[in-house]
Order: sequence, then structure tokens, then C-alpha cells
Amino acid sequence: DDDSALATITKALAHDVPDNNHAAAVVAGVVHLRRGSTDEARAAFESAVVAADDLLAKTPGLYGALYVRGLARAGLALISGGALDEAMGDYRSALAICDAAGVKRDALRWLDYLRGADAGGRLDALRALLG
Repeated sequence: DDDSALATITKALAHDVPDNNHAAAVVAGVVHLRRGSTDEARAAFESAVVAADDLLAKTPGLYGALYVRGLARAGLALISGGALDEAMGDYRSALAICDAAGVKRDALRWLDYLRGADAGGRLDALRALLG
């Protein structure tokens, strides 16, 4: 359930592990958005983007960070009503590096967690790209 997930991810974020902060922050963003806490979700997604940027500055081909940043940017676009172009670009870059079936399946599963906040089906284009 979302309450347990939020409690667990809050503990994980308290440890400040640079190689994992992007993933922990994006999970926090997803959970907050599912709970309707858009301000907290926005802050978590923004943190995920910054943490992913830090990793990608050191290791540009880190596809996991690109998938996470794509998810964070998709969440930010849902909150703001903005375009999904940056998320689409991240997913395209990630796919160019690693398009393994299991990796794509995981990315789709995370997008599915945002479905409750996607009343207009805006994530369908991202799902099609990853499908």
C-alpha cells in the first residue's frame, strides 16, 4: 500500500546514497502523486531529475538513470500539464542504450503507477514507445 511504500522510501532517502538517490526520489514522487500530494510529488520528481543529472554527468551511458529521469519528467508533466517531450527524449536515449525486454517491462510498470494521475491518457505515447 502507498502508506507503507512512503514510509519505506522516506527511510531510504534519509541515507543519501548518490548512486541510488535518483531511484529513491522518483519512487517517492510516484507515491506522493498517487496520494494526491502534488507539491511533495513535484519536489521529489525534481530531486530525481537532479540526482539523475549528477549521475549522467559522470556516466553518460547509464541507461537506468535515463529511464528514471524519463519517469520523473513524465510525473512533472502530469502535474504541470506541460509537454512530455523531455520524458520522451529520455526514454528514447535509454532505449538506444538498452532496450532489453525486462528493462522495458520495468519502465512500463512504473508508468502504470502514474496512471491514476493521467486522466487524459497523456502517458499513452510513452507506453507506445516502450511497448
